[in-house]
Amino acid sequence: MKPLRCPALALAFLLATLPCHADIEAIDLSALPADPDFRAEVDSVISYRDYVDHYSFDWRYPVAKADVAASVSRLEEKTVALVAAYPANVELRLFDLVLLGYLYNLDVAGTQARIEAVAARAKADFPSDYRIPWLLGEHLAGAAKPVEAMGEFEKALALAPPADSLPPAFHEDFAAACFYARMYRHAMSEYEAAAAGRGIRPADYPVYGSLEKAFSAPDIDGDYANTVIWDLDALDDGFRLTSRAMGISIPVKPSWKLRLTGYSQRRALAVLTPDRLKSPKGAAIGISLLFWLSVEDTSYEDFVLTLLKDFKVTSRELRTVNGIEFEVYTWEDPSKYGNIGGAIGYYVFARLPAPAKPGMRIEYPRRIPKSTGSGPSYLQLAEGSILDRFGREVYLGVMMDSCHDIFPQASELFWQLLGSTVLE
Repeated sequence: MKPLRCPALALAFLLATLPCHADIEAIDLSALPADPDFRAEVDSVISYRDYVDHYSFDWRYPVAKADVAASVSRLEEKTVALVAAYPANVELRLFDLVLLGYLYNLDVAGTQARIEAVAARAKADFPSDYRIPWLLGEHLAGAAKPVEAMGEFEKALALAPPADSLPPAFHEDFAAACFYARMYRHAMSEYEAAAAGRGIRPADYPVYGSLEKAFSAPDIDGDYANTVIWDLDALDDGFRLTSRAMGISIPVKPSWKLRLTGYSQRRALAVLTPDRLKSPKGAAIGISLLFWLSVEDTSYEDFVLTLLKDFKVTSRELRTVNGIEFEVYTWEDPSKYGNIGGAIGYYVFARLPAPAKPGMRIEYPRRIPKSTGSGPSYLQLAEGSILDRFGREVYLGVMMDSCHDIFPQASELFWQLLGSTVLE
């Protein structure tokens, strides 16, 4: 696994990880042109791969950085000429991508744009070869673009053979991308696949061992602050409110208001106040959404009855959303909000069994946090710093408080939100 080439963030405990040369392992070197001089230069540059397959903030190798950059540049120029001579040789295209990645790590100006252009041309000429998005994804992960990297690995997986026949190097690179994207359970799963392929233990990857220690089982009778039980993370198109311990991830718009409780008495709550909705009469009216998550020692039936006891239920139905069956109760109260048609809303309930592989559904790619300093900052995952999923069934209740004047709009928002909420 390679440390990030990013002055904004370096992950301290990655720097001593197992050597990994997936860039070369992706290529069939025997299929490169047999010209002796070219082959000699290939062997020479490959001998530098421990120096160039990652970015070094402090160059401490026995060969001057400028000399290595010059050698790689000469070989890359020859490779470009050979690509023109042998346009059907995909291994040459892949090798050019590898060399450009080395030049990027060596701070050669203009390399990023060339990598993107070469990858785009290779994809157009060899659209079914999964190794092109693989190598591009590897580069993007190391260039501190984990969201884009995960997009490329998804494309690679769509083209690749079955996962159990992929080379260990692919799983190692995918694991690194998952790690940088803070998809830690996915990273561990990929390291397990890579270890199986190499005949080693997952713990032989230092990052895997660090992640194992970072996860901690939550105390069902404990108390956790809302900043521990909930995580609000900015995405390109809004936010996600996630509780790994409770197995839920909710999309949230930047303009919405939130009230979050901690975890206490075996429950945690989140209240969302979306933007006001405009009624047909022209009034801007607000609604509220309550997410109630519980691991209380009670039956599911009693959980539902307890939360419904103060509501006047008018109908009940079953509805499946993303494979999860919800009990849907519509309630009304004409004594409330009389000036806007009277109160009406939903209370929906579901059971969330403990997953066999916790975290795999609710993890999503996230960007690397930026540093305010000019040099690298260091972020370590402390032992026990990630609260894992509760190892038992979670009861979920979601209540919408609305009124008749905006019920159609509120209902549409509610079901769209529930459909975009990830549960495990």
